[in-house]
Formats: sequence, C-alpha cells, structure tokens
Amino acid sequence: MERWWILSREGKPVEEGELPERPDDSNPADGEAFRPWYKQDEHLHIENGAIVGIHGRGTLAEVQQRLRRYLKNESELIQKFGKNEDILLPDLDRFLAAS
Repeated sequence: MERWWILSREGKPVEEGELPERPDDSNPADGEAFRPWYKQDEHLHIENGAIVGIHGRGTLAEVQQRLRRYLKNESELIQKFGKNEDILLPDLDRFLAAS
C-alpha cells in the first residue's frame, strides 16, 4: 500500500507510537501520521555525516529500495549535499542520474 514512511538507516519502519507529538504549526496529518511536518516532499535525513533515515512515500518495499540506493552512494551524497541536511529525494535522484 502506498503511504508515507519513515525508515531508519537499517530500513526498518518507525512505529507511530515512536513519533513525538505533532507540532501545532506543522502540515496537517490528513490521516497519515508519517506525513512530513514541514517539508512537502520526500527527503533523506543526514546527521553528523551519515544517512540516518528516509521520509518517503510509496510501498514499504519501494522506499526501502530507494534507501538502499542512497546508502550505496552515501559518501558521494554527503560530499555533495552536506553532513547535516535533509535532502529532497528528487535532488538526490537527479544527482545520481547525472553521475
């Protein structure tokens, strides 16, 4: 089933109960607990020079596959986009397609 997912670096889905309370000024959940709070698009989470997770939309298998692709190219992506960023997936896909 296509929906929003938050996955850890290991590709494991975050459980709804693990999420902090949604901020009042965030995007509305519209019935999807994992809908991004502030960004509108899918994005990769990078902290301290490492991919820590992905916030994507699709089936679980699709989002896991995308995460594996980004992890395979992790050092190149961090060199290009920075060590502490949330990077939009379309930007990552364009970069990887051009490399």
